[in-house]
Amino acid sequence: MMLELVSDKTAPIKETANLCGSVLVQPTENWHQLDASKPEYRLYRPSSVLIASICGGPVSAGLLMSANYRRWRQPAAARKALLYGFLGTIVLIYLQPILHLCSLDFGTRGIGFGAVVALQQTAQQLQGKQISDHKALKGELHSHWRALAIGLGCLALEFVGVLIVACFFL
Repeated sequence: MMLELVSDKTAPIKETANLCGSVLVQPTENWHQLDASKPEYRLYRPSSVLIASICGGPVSAGLLMSANYRRWRQPAAARKALLYGFLGTIVLIYLQPILHLCSLDFGTRGIGFGAVVALQQTAQQLQGKQISDHKALKGELHSHWRALAIGLGCLALEFVGVLIVACFFL
């Protein structure tokens, strides 16, 4: 014998108790009409990662992906995204002179283009589902202009970093 504890048709769930005292939770008939709250934060979409990485390289892509992870309260993933972005930028900076000395100038452009596309696809694979869910809940996204500004800021910092290394270590 089942006893109904909540009978309000507007309630999202209906709890019923059996004679043993355990509670069973079942969705009501109007579960699809429930209004999920709109997220109060904005996210960066994978195309923003593409735009930022064209200007600022992997570090800017890692920065945007890290910001999304922080919004989702995933600090370990946010730190990893920043670390991989920073390491990827260092690798690309050191690879370019090596390829240039080997007369493979076309290789530097190819590696740069490949890295940008790989970063966008990585963002899509790792964060695309959550961003789609965010948009489905009417959540807002950051503009591409903001991603461009972050990419240009990272480019400026990278330029200063390369100049400092060149002045003190060469």
